[in-house]
Amino acid sequence: MFQQSTISKEPEMYLPYLVALAIIKMRVIAFHEAVLRTMDFAFEQTGVKRISEVQPVVREMLLGGKIDIASQRNQLHQIFDRIHNERAIHGDEEEPTMIEALLHNKRISETIDIFDLDDMLEQLYGCPERLKPTLRSSLRAVYRIPGAQAMLQSYTDCKAALKRKRKSDGSKPKAKR
Repeated sequence: MFQQSTISKEPEMYLPYLVALAIIKMRVIAFHEAVLRTMDFAFEQTGVKRISEVQPVVREMLLGGKIDIASQRNQLHQIFDRIHNERAIHGDEEEPTMIEALLHNKRISETIDIFDLDDMLEQLYGCPERLKPTLRSSLRAVYRIPGAQAMLQSYTDCKAALKRKRKSDGSKPKAKR
């Protein structure tokens, strides 16, 4: 998908679309996990456990069996990589990424007034101007997804660990495509 895009050379154009795709993928994963947790509770903690033979039927009915959750997680990780690598295109490795901006601004995600949100993004986080429009339109949607913060944190932790490993090994990061 990313190789075929005609806007792949213009990060300001595709960043909002990548964030929207990430929101959709996080929502799919969150729904799947919620159904599994509910089923686990129902079949393990309640009287329904006596009829566990219906569990596969209920799972199929609720999840449809068509979602490859491992593939969804992989696609989300690839989307996060593209969002994260957008910073490198601008040449400022010290500037926060969209992922970091989303992760560190949960507390202001429910700000009602859009102008207050802009001010808060600047004061609390020093958010770069180029990220503000996308962050302004996506921040609230991200934090209405159960587990979104954990998904974002998991990604940033993974990236940090990889960076530490490369630093200790003396290896260089893979070339960006």
